[in-house]
Amino acid sequence: MEWQFSFHNADNISRTKMYDAFARKLPEIRYARLAGLISRNTGWAMTDLLTKKKRWLSEAEKKQLAWIYEQISHLIFYDTYYQLSLYSRSKRKGQLLLDTMSTYGVSIFMQQEWLRFWEGRDEIRLLHAAIIHAQFMIQHRLLGRLPPQLMRIWAKDVKENGMDLPTSRGPLYHIHMKQVHDPTKRVKYLKQTASLLYHPHIEWGAYRFLYGVEPTGSRRDYLSCCNQGNAWPLRISFPKCKTNIPVKHTHYRDWYGHCDVQKIERLFRPISVVPKMYMNKNRKQ
Repeated sequence: MEWQFSFHNADNISRTKMYDAFARKLPEIRYARLAGLISRNTGWAMTDLLTKKKRWLSEAEKKQLAWIYEQISHLIFYDTYYQLSLYSRSKRKGQLLLDTMSTYGVSIFMQQEWLRFWEGRDEIRLLHAAIIHAQFMIQHRLLGRLPPQLMRIWAKDVKENGMDLPTSRGPLYHIHMKQVHDPTKRVKYLKQTASLLYHPHIEWGAYRFLYGVEPTGSRRDYLSCCNQGNAWPLRISFPKCKTNIPVKHTHYRDWYGHCDVQKIERLFRPISVVPKMYMNKNRKQ
């Protein structure tokens, strides 16, 4: 699987396409579709760095933010790719490959949740588990290690961008994000995003956008539905953005061994949002 991982991990766009492929192949794994949307938003955040609305950032800060976005994208893709690949292989074999997951450094937390899903088929529980795991994993491996000033700049940029969910029929939905230095807050916002993504009034339009519009990493992807986006495509804006992270991550200590288990369990509480279309006039470049 490793050469396939390296191929699909080339950049943000290749990761987005792989998430979309997983989502079509494994529709019961709702996190795959959410991860594709998050990956698109990451690409948009990166190319936004080269637009006029980011004049508040210095050139050095823009490079640092692009590096952070790329590192986060890589870490989550590495972790998710092997989990979904091993789950797909488990389906073919009719047996959950927990031992192999451990070999690829999958958290004890997610091994437990995969076993729970294999036996109970609770799609929402697994979706929330994947959200929780990804956010605490990147907090443990990257965000919690950033210098405070750089963390403040990243949090400000995420707050300014939020999370956008375009649809093929025109409406644009948006999740406001603040206090994102706290992984529990990020879990809350991503659960809200997932609730929108699978909302019965939105799901079909979102599905058609995600699987009908080729990702470029630029907000031009949804220019036709919300009249915005003056950034160049990602592969022009950041043609040589590299992660410089080793392929193996088994040397990292498991984040689940350093947390309050009861606190984590509370993060599974259901959440829902009322869909509200985002007004285009508030998103001028």
